[in-house]
Amino acid sequence: MSKNRAFVVVLGLAVIVFSGLYPPWIQQIVGSAQQMPMTIARYGWLWSPPFENVYGNVGVDWQRLLITWVLIAAATTCLFILMPYLAKSSAPKGRD
Repeated sequence: MSKNRAFVVVLGLAVIVFSGLYPPWIQQIVGSAQQMPMTIARYGWLWSPPFENVYGNVGVDWQRLLITWVLIAAATTCLFILMPYLAKSSAPKGRD
């Protein structure tokens, strides 16, 4: 594996770890029976959720986090596969 490909893999893993440490949070506030539940979504650190006044259910939005991880993994895989072709196209050409 070349240095460029290794860098792409390490960068992809670092972005996945960071997105896990700063995940999307969701809070559902349930009112009276006549009202629809209100949903608020924000990002915040894993050790300190962004919602201070808790009036309802609060938790990590696992669906959005998994979609984020899949998109990061797909982008990393595409860059990993295309890296040799990108390196060839950007190589300096000799003067004729």
